[in-house]
Amino acid sequence: RAYRSDGSLVPRGEAGAVLLSAGEVAARLTRWLASGRMTTAGGGEMRLAGQTLCVHGDSGHAVRLARAVRTVVSRHERRDTDA
Repeated sequence: RAYRSDGSLVPRGEAGAVLLSAGEVAARLTRWLASGRMTTAGGGEMRLAGQTLCVHGDSGHAVRLARAVRTVVSRHERRDTDA
C-alpha cells in the first residue's frame, strides 16, 4: 500500500493506493530495509518503523508480490549475516 506524508495509508479508492508492480514493491522495500525511510505517494519520504509486512491477497498480483518481498527480505538477511 502507498503511504501519505503523515504516515496514513492512501485510501483504496484513490489512484496509486494499492501497489501492483513487483518491481516497485521490491524497490520500496529494499530502500526501507536499508534506511528506515519510505517513499510517500507525493514523492517525499518519511521515517517508518515496522515489524511485519503485509501482502494483501485480494488481488491477482499477490503471489508475484509475495515472491518479490521474499527475494528482497532474503537478500537483506544474507547481507546482515555476512557483515
